[in-house]
Amino acid sequence: MEHEIGWPILHSVKSRDKRLSKGPLVDGFCVLENNEKVVLQSHGYYWHGCVRCYTDGRDLPIVNGESMDERYERTLRVSGKIRRHRYRLIEKRECDFDREYSENEQMMTYIKEVTKDWHTPLNPPDAFFGGRTGNTIKSYNICKNEKIKYVDVCSLYRTFANAGRYPVGDPKLYVGEVECARIVGPDNNISQIDGLLMCEVLPLRNLYLPILPVKMHNKLLFPLCRSYAASMCQEDCKHEVVNARIFVGTWVADELRNA
Repeated sequence: MEHEIGWPILHSVKSRDKRLSKGPLVDGFCVLENNEKVVLQSHGYYWHGCVRCYTDGRDLPIVNGESMDERYERTLRVSGKIRRHRYRLIEKRECDFDREYSENEQMMTYIKEVTKDWHTPLNPPDAFFGGRTGNTIKSYNICKNEKIKYVDVCSLYRTFANAGRYPVGDPKLYVGEVECARIVGPDNNISQIDGLLMCEVLPLRNLYLPILPVKMHNKLLFPLCRSYAASMCQEDCKHEVVNARIFVGTWVADELRNA
């Protein structure tokens, strides 16, 4: 729809759900150049009681005592309220979208292209990388006059539990490029941020001890290249393309600053 109207649409993937000044949360919202306010609603066939997809037993309770008829009637009430407050309402049933998507190859290609870099919302447990990591090399044959050293990484869990910092109170959420830009600026400066960040990271090359943890293959890894880690390649990374090395994940701000 954003492609059709040629105007940016506010929705949950870009930032937050929009709540109308006199109405509910909506799926999409934009203000056109002529100041016309447009609301976009996507009606899932199950949660909105689609009359075409669910034809039998519509008066029977399903979840929380609701019936399909009640869900459909609630959808009509919400749509009517939006129109009464002088918003232009564009609605799309999920079944109609699925049909159009399967029949329109151009639409399918466009949607795949614009959604390929979309990520799920930040999930705090994703920043917890519990587990052990094994030795990187089991044996090594020393060449003449060569010196090697052994480095062991010790857990600081008890140290941080005793003297470390802990979050207090409810977190303040920053969602989307606009809100995040207010606190990190144009240079993505995270020096003054305390908390969890979901972001893209391009690791430095040739780090002897990488800092940022990554979970792959049910293992705790500290890689410098996403593609090599995904394929379990043991060679030095030779990628010249940045996108092949970039990680997307959730980390503590302190880890990102030190990385």
